[in-house]
Amino acid sequence: MIELKYKRQALLDIHSPLYLKSKSHDLGAGDIDDLYVLSDICAQSSFRFIQMTPIHDSSLNPSPYMGISSFSLNPIHLSVSKIPRSDKVDKVIAKWKQKHSLRKNKSIVDYKGIYRFKLKILETIFEDFKKRNSVDYEKFDPQTINYAVFRALKNKYELRWNNWPSKYKIADYQKIISSDDEIKEKTEFFLFCQEVLLAQWKEVAKYAKSKGVFFVIDKPIYPIHDSADVWANQDIFYLNEDGSAKYVSGCDNPKDPFGKQIWDQAVYKFREKKEDVIDYIEKSIAFEAQISTVIRLDHAIALVWKYYVIDAQTKEGRHIEAICDDLFKRLIKKFPDVLFIAEDVGFISKLIDRPLEKYNLPGMRSPQWHSRKKYREIDEYPENCLAFTSNHDMTTLKQWCKSLNVNEKEYFFSRKEAKRFKSDECAQKIIEKIFHSKASMAGISLRDLIGDDRRFNKPGIKNLKNWKLRMTKYLEEVDFSQIKEIIKSSGRFF
Repeated sequence: MIELKYKRQALLDIHSPLYLKSKSHDLGAGDIDDLYVLSDICAQSSFRFIQMTPIHDSSLNPSPYMGISSFSLNPIHLSVSKIPRSDKVDKVIAKWKQKHSLRKNKSIVDYKGIYRFKLKILETIFEDFKKRNSVDYEKFDPQTINYAVFRALKNKYELRWNNWPSKYKIADYQKIISSDDEIKEKTEFFLFCQEVLLAQWKEVAKYAKSKGVFFVIDKPIYPIHDSADVWANQDIFYLNEDGSAKYVSGCDNPKDPFGKQIWDQAVYKFREKKEDVIDYIEKSIAFEAQISTVIRLDHAIALVWKYYVIDAQTKEGRHIEAICDDLFKRLIKKFPDVLFIAEDVGFISKLIDRPLEKYNLPGMRSPQWHSRKKYREIDEYPENCLAFTSNHDMTTLKQWCKSLNVNEKEYFFSRKEAKRFKSDECAQKIIEKIFHSKASMAGISLRDLIGDDRRFNKPGIKNLKNWKLRMTKYLEEVDFSQIKEIIKSSGRFF
């Protein structure tokens, strides 16, 4: 595993590229182009890392944790400015601009509209591409081909894969595309999309790196049931004979403030198929590592300690022992140039501290989990961790400070300060404490930085705004001077 070249570094958590907004590329949200603008700003402000949620294709579902393949990229992030232009493409863009201009609330992303617009752009340039070229299947990982065939079949049948005709329930992509010309053409379109998107992501990652900035991308622990991951690898998931989910994912910790949650993703057979599961996760990490050499392992507690399986029918759940540090050991050996961060935030995290220390894996700390000593004692945060103000699942730091009573504020300040500090000043002092802590990586969310108090996502709660917030101002209008001074004074300057 790579060592941190710079021992004290700053991280900006954007939650998702969809949240970004810049003046030069405003087609409704999501463009990779926004990351060029942000990379320049981060370099000037001394942010070494830009953290984001998964970037896999999640189709029309705005949740980045509902990807339909770990070997895919989301078309919604297509950079329209970097594709070949033609009259047809210009007409598609003009039509979308007219439609988008009529939207009243542009701080909420029209996710489905933008997704369909980007796919239409890709379909238009694919029409010209296929007149002169053919898709080279050998360029692609077999799992990416599975994804493309899966997308083609979903387009045709609009059903969960376990309800498809029996001849398509088994993921033999060579047999499928050789016997169905319609599916083959759609498969080649989705492969073309992935080729374009991967090239664009590699290009922006290279640009960011040239500025001394690196992307941190989340690796979700589970895929959804109705995904290419499950369809093409049925033996490593808990499924019924008809392919439906036997167990689904979730968590149930009585001390968790979010309570019992049913996430509904498919669950790996960690115990029964440990080697096969680890092998599959390794391959998905290899796909992600093409873009990011810093990967955050989501829900690491379930990898090491126990994972929660919920009966898909009764919704009753139980805990099953996980695989200890076996996955960490394999990943570190397989990817010596990748820095892994373990998302271990929660009330039951003590049991995974030892394996994290054993493999020198940074864990995570946030004062928002202040009921546990390890999170509220910011001055005692270990060097080998990522300390942060808030993430995509949390309220903003300012809103959290508003919720604290005087006694709770005394975890962080003197009695006199706890009585005096209002939410704004409290939040500012917490930011300073985090960045001046011993943690090798200190992070702030872009929402906290610009004062956007809206909730990006609330676990276990479905609403029309989850995952779809967009900045209320342009990146170019954000004042980074104050956080730059904090970064500098805390010794994280480069």
